[in-house]
Amino acid sequence: IVNGRELINEEAEKFSFPFDGMDMQSNKPMLGVSTKPSATDDGAVVEQVVPNSPASKLGLMEGDVITKLNDHLIKNPVDLVEAVSKYKPGDRVDITFERNSKMLTKDVTLSERKDAMVMQRSFPMDEDFFKQFERIMPGMMEPIDRNFEMNGPNRSQSPKIGVNVEDRADGEGVQVNEVNRESAAEKAGIQKDDVIITYNSSAINNVDDLLEAIRNAQNKEQVEVEVKRSGAKKTLRLKVPKQLKKRAL
Repeated sequence: IVNGRELINEEAEKFSFPFDGMDMQSNKPMLGVSTKPSATDDGAVVEQVVPNSPASKLGLMEGDVITKLNDHLIKNPVDLVEAVSKYKPGDRVDITFERNSKMLTKDVTLSERKDAMVMQRSFPMDEDFFKQFERIMPGMMEPIDRNFEMNGPNRSQSPKIGVNVEDRADGEGVQVNEVNRESAAEKAGIQKDDVIITYNSSAINNVDDLLEAIRNAQNKEQVEVEVKRSGAKKTLRLKVPKQLKKRAL
């Protein structure tokens, strides 16, 4: 077990871990961040924040570096996973993180992990994932059908426009909860709280509609995206990001 743990910590430098743990059972604590190792191995760098999660309510942002959870020092994503797992949903914890060279400490209540949808959307099980996981857990991936993600067909080939969205109760468009910095969406002018109602002339009623529209338009140079903002409709032009193939050869 000790050797296995050392291997995981060593390989964490090359591996981006999902949202503070991959166990999707209920009654498990959730902070609600996706992190990657820092260049200096002195924290877990926030890559994405789950909307309406404890991390979101805390105000964590992409690029923040989590260095401590209560008394647990966080040097990499594995440390964060282990630290969160020591608590229960409803426990209040102090999170220390670095932002713009300043150290901040805020307290937040951990929630219960009930919905794996955001993890599924943001954690494509592509070839790189399998290669890296195999180094950490040899033989563990053999029973898994590599043509499927946790929630269906592998969608890793779809371009990422850089938004975190969710369905709306009225079924009219999808709500933008977060826009990644320097992403195609940000450059197009899409903002947090916008409601995307069409993408490349396709009506968008839910997240699956948007995924399908993005896939269908992936070979275009530019698409029009219609959003509703403060009750008014706006048409934005988004430059479609190109998917560059990569393989370990």
